[in-house]
Amino acid sequence: MSSYKEGQINQLANALEAADYTPEDVTSLGQGDLISIRSFVRGQARIVPIEPPEPLPILKLISGGQGLVIGACDGKRIIAKAKEVFRSGIDSDFERWRANEPGQPTPKTVPDVHEMVKDATFSQMFGFLGADIDDVGSMRKYCFTQHQIIDFVEKYPDWLRADGYATFFLFQSHDEFFVAGVCVSSDGLFVRVSRFEDGHVWRAGRRRRVVVPQLA
Repeated sequence: MSSYKEGQINQLANALEAADYTPEDVTSLGQGDLISIRSFVRGQARIVPIEPPEPLPILKLISGGQGLVIGACDGKRIIAKAKEVFRSGIDSDFERWRANEPGQPTPKTVPDVHEMVKDATFSQMFGFLGADIDDVGSMRKYCFTQHQIIDFVEKYPDWLRADGYATFFLFQSHDEFFVAGVCVSSDGLFVRVSRFEDGHVWRAGRRRRVVVPQLA
């Protein structure tokens, strides 16, 4: 027989209801660690809020210390004309969207290769890397010229994501930002183009890659 008085039980029930406990909460409470709760009530322990888990990063660097280098480029090569490189096909949108502007000469550049570990849009990927997507000057720091993209895929094919999934490169053409997605197929390389503002969410499970210039 319980040693608790009816008034005590009613007082506890009223307090639980006032604290917005649901009947399901009360059931969980009764099935929980009542000894630890008793220690708190008696001043022998304290309740510490659970720290929220660290957010999962969107990208992880996989090329650190590998010595990758893109040589100096004059900027004249463009993807739409590089049929000898992209033997499996070139997206016609490079021409249709005017994503075919030659670039300026660039010095020797170190590329960083990242791999996706969390689902994300393009703006989330490059924002994670530090780009201010509302600032053109900031965005340009994460761009390659098309000539540099071509040189990278020619020089480092083993650093492209295999199995038909894309490796992404940000570039600018006619004052608009685009993303080139280079895919490796059994017939060679295929390249497609997307507008940067495309809101498509790319799934991390495919382990797509993102290549950007290394920033000092």
